Amino acid sequence: MKRRGFLQRAGSLLAALGLSETGLWWLAEGARSALAQPAGRKLALLVGIDQYPETIYGSGNLPLTGCATDVRLLREVLVHRFGFQPDDILTLTDDRATRSQIETAWVEHLQNRAKADDVVVFHFSGYGSRAKLSDSADSWQNTLIPVDGGASEGEAGTVNDLPLETLWLLLRSLPTDRVLTVLDTSYFYPDRSLQGNFRIRSLPQSAPRILGSSAREFQDRWRRDSGLLGRFVDLRKIPGVVLGAASPEGWALEAQWQGFSAGLLTYALTQQLWQMTDKTSIPIVGQSAAGRVKQWTGNAQHPQLCRGMELPCPQKEQGNPPGISPGLLAPAVGEADGAVLAIDEGGTARIWLAGLPPEIVESYGANAVLTTVPTPNSDAPPATRLQVRVREGLTVKAQAMESSGSATLQTGQPVWESVRVLPRHPSLTVALDGTLERIERVDATSAFATLRRVSPVTVGEQPADCLFGRVRQPQSIVLEEGSPQSSRGTYGLLSPAGEPIPGSLTDTEEAVKTAVGRLSPQLEKLRALKLLRSIANEGSSQLGMKASLVVVGPEDRISIEKQTARGVGNLEKPTLTFRETNGILTLPALSRIRYRVKNLSDRPLYFTIFSFDPDGRTPIYYPLTPDAQRQQRPIPPGEMAIVPVPSQSEGWLLPRTPGLVTTQIVGSTRPFSATLAALETAKVPKSNDPEVVANPLEIASAIVEDLHQASLPATQDLELAKEMFALDVRNWATLNFAYEVV
Repeated sequence: MKRRGFLQRAGSLLAALGLSETGLWWLAEGARSALAQPAGRKLALLVGIDQYPETIYGSGNLPLTGCATDVRLLREVLVHRFGFQPDDILTLTDDRATRSQIETAWVEHLQNRAKADDVVVFHFSGYGSRAKLSDSADSWQNTLIPVDGGASEGEAGTVNDLPLETLWLLLRSLPTDRVLTVLDTSYFYPDRSLQGNFRIRSLPQSAPRILGSSAREFQDRWRRDSGLLGRFVDLRKIPGVVLGAASPEGWALEAQWQGFSAGLLTYALTQQLWQMTDKTSIPIVGQSAAGRVKQWTGNAQHPQLCRGMELPCPQKEQGNPPGISPGLLAPAVGEADGAVLAIDEGGTARIWLAGLPPEIVESYGANAVLTTVPTPNSDAPPATRLQVRVREGLTVKAQAMESSGSATLQTGQPVWESVRVLPRHPSLTVALDGTLERIERVDATSAFATLRRVSPVTVGEQPADCLFGRVRQPQSIVLEEGSPQSSRGTYGLLSPAGEPIPGSLTDTEEAVKTAVGRLSPQLEKLRALKLLRSIANEGSSQLGMKASLVVVGPEDRISIEKQTARGVGNLEKPTLTFRETNGILTLPALSRIRYRVKNLSDRPLYFTIFSFDPDGRTPIYYPLTPDAQRQQRPIPPGEMAIVPVPSQSEGWLLPRTPGLVTTQIVGSTRPFSATLAALETAKVPKSNDPEVVANPLEIASAIVEDLHQASLPATQDLELAKEMFALDVRNWATLNFAYEVV
């Protein structure tokens, strides 16, 4: 068979997963390597399937909802940041993503058009599974499920899957090595369609699955085409970089936010691609993404990367794969928070905001202000200020403000955040775990109705900040043999990924309503954490601030270093040195650390540090002057504060309890007056060490109130409701640090 005819019969445009466990920063590094190379044409084939027939995923299971959004996420960032031409990106979603259409698209859009210097991107979001070659076969192949991936036509007992083995063959057919393959799927089904409140992208299955004859025959013929594959001496090698959403037997998860759903891998990757700059090292960008995924999922999902090899990746190809240089991504345009998609009749602009984290987008309020990215090109239109009127998922509708004068708005212009508008009183949504009995769910719904700004929902059906359910006790708590809680656990709170939340457990049996009352303070802490996460703006802040986490030892070492990307000042290249586990910094319990905070702006910088520890504590640090007045001490322009001061302390002691620590370093151009007043009211000691607060929501609200007051000169004309905060990116910066204590 001739090569072209053979390829046209090809039966697989798949995608894979499950490789080297390197963490999300190498995910970002792999994307950078594949996209940043000088190239001719840039081609992409993006596949996303939500609307599978119920005969495929099974009655009683929840369908996927975020795969088509994944396709949109990647398409928009390729077009608006990396210069892909829309006609060179082919998308196949839902009923268009049949096996034959995927095969034809691979051959005609990628294999027949790509040349040696071209960039190729292939992306798949949907169900994955496993199948055998025959009833008697001992080995399984991981597979992707097209929209018609059910029973093979005319072959009882077989399935129309796309084996990953075939994808590797297809990848080898490409004449270029500049290939990025993104596989937001997984293959191992854990006998449930939910992990906490997240949906699992592994196909529900009960009986063994056997590949249809056409898939087997195609794969065999391809292997025999030695002329096609001759350039690969080692047939495990493939071109480019493969990014997978999970470990070989792990899970790819998708999440629901207000108005949209998306795969965690795809959202984390594309958000980092929007924000990458030529001043930021790839490991630092990846560390930020890894911390975000860690906060979303805990230990439930571990993204994978392999360069130049099939999955699973050999040990030598893990970590920093050979050939992936630490060079910087070079997109067609500068970093952005989104782009103008269209201008409707009447001048209303529709703007894509996927460059902002999802927890920011979902709380974005009307009257927020965006601005088109300024450009040094004198022929380019001047910057336009746009005021948001309404948000629909990841898209906002905005109108040019009168202060923009005669500025001309154009489709495709990148935009930056200018003023963020947030609710003063964040609400909390609690999903009732599916293991609760009906009467327990009724009692819980009634109990949560008595709490302010806390709403119960059914697990898996709506976005949720946490879950309420039965939690098995840690092994350190010894219960009487045969007691009810020894088999069922007691009531507590879980993360959206289903992991117990520290501080929410008890060792006694209790009624549902009693448990909800006991958990009320814990819910207030979660509201405080949600509020502080909503002010993170490392990517969009224009206030120059840099911060480093330093591990104290015989030789102090910087473990994480972050800085505002758009802040005024000398943006030195950040450094990063740390031991990685699952894509996030790990530190031994009871280690000692310091923070260095540098003012890169031209104004005094005030700052505070607020942490959420795995033992449930919420310590805050606020630097004070050493004199009798004990006022907050700012950092002068260009100078650095080291806390705690080395001459006065050996460093702050990390918690004894294992788990995730999240820390916000919040900077402002004005003193934190409301914060200090709230601490005074709460009788928190005035010291230069972190002090644990019992009322974290009140303190967090005071911090954001101080940022609101610092922003008033630019926001007081926005006609905001009293229950909203308005924060100007020129007046505040929040850098988020996440690490795991082990």
